[in-house]
Amino acid sequence: MTRNMARLAQLAAAFLLIAAGFWAGKSLTTATVTPVVQTGTVGLVGSNGDEFTIRLSGQRQLTSYGLPGNVSWRSAYGIWHLGTRPGCMAPLSRGQRVRFGVVNAAPVADAPGTPVVVWIECASRPIPRYPIVTPATSPG
Repeated sequence: MTRNMARLAQLAAAFLLIAAGFWAGKSLTTATVTPVVQTGTVGLVGSNGDEFTIRLSGQRQLTSYGLPGNVSWRSAYGIWHLGTRPGCMAPLSRGQRVRFGVVNAAPVADAPGTPVVVWIECASRPIPRYPIVTPATSPG
């Protein structure tokens, strides 16, 4: 009977350890953040292409954002890019419709918190379709 009691105690301890590990894992914060998706019309992209103003959908006033040089962006044809300037955000351009994701960075020590653009989607365009032309055969 003592052998059965020892085995039962071991199973109970194993169950408690598994439950504690699961609880600890679920209570830890993760390093991922879900961005807030914004849509609007660009008021003006800065002369260096590193900032822009935008009239967000449903708002009258312009809002300003910094534009990181390494932002992920989706071209008008649906292809994702990284490491180049978004094609629809050329310096001093305006009027283009964009959709972008923003996360709010919390302040740390003396550094202020700020919204950070993490991706941009340029307005989509239909993929061009060209007719297939068959060369005419010469009579003969």
